[in-house]
Amino acid sequence: MTKEEESIALIRKGEKLALSMNPEGYFVGFSGGKDSQVVYDLCKRAGVPVQYYVNRSDIPGGSTLGNVSSSHVS
Repeated sequence: MTKEEESIALIRKGEKLALSMNPEGYFVGFSGGKDSQVVYDLCKRAGVPVQYYVNRSDIPGGSTLGNVSSSHVS
């Protein structure tokens, strides 16, 4: 079994768990980079229900996380 076939089998194996947590299936981040392209292709080939959300790595995120972490660090 190739790495691709193993990955697809693993994605299919987790489908029931993903659906129990979210009726839409898997929820996958997508930045457009090579790793995101590979995960996209594997999910598509596995034939599982999946939603993608886009993360633009060329635009800095908001400061919420910084504010939360600095207020809780002593």
